[in-house]
Amino acid sequence: MSRLAVHSKASRPFNLAERKLCAAIQTRFNVHVIATGTDHTPVDALWVRRGVCVGCSEHKVRRWSRQQMQTYGDTYLITAQKLVEGRRISRALGVSFYVVIVLLPDAMAYAWRITDAAGEPQFTWEERTSATQDTVEGGTAVRINAYLPFSRAVSFTVRGITPRAA
Repeated sequence: MSRLAVHSKASRPFNLAERKLCAAIQTRFNVHVIATGTDHTPVDALWVRRGVCVGCSEHKVRRWSRQQMQTYGDTYLITAQKLVEGRRISRALGVSFYVVIVLLPDAMAYAWRITDAAGEPQFTWEERTSATQDTVEGGTAVRINAYLPFSRAVSFTVRGITPRAA
């Protein structure tokens, strides 16, 4: 049995929301979203259109609303290493890399196109070392984090998640 937080009881609602997020990505971007094979792959999914891989993505599910995110600078915090790994995969496959999140209270998703098909970044973001929650189960981790501006994201709704007040 895996000891990863992604398999814990606390993660079940997040895993369900990620499946709904994948369905929303498919609709919004006209792609088939194919999950990668293991918990340790550098991206969560490949995007396929008409039998051709056209993208890859990292997915996150968060308990915060957009309004709450705005109080923290209107950016989304992600481990910078995720962007490094996504860029590497983007270059290797010749596809764009996306970070896609769903904010549960709003039932809204936000997608950042991090790289083009050559693996080149499509905008700049701030990076700095900060302490954040380690896993869905808690704990603290000090990492180099990237702050993605919401102004660079495309937004879309996620069906099957009921919006609620934060």
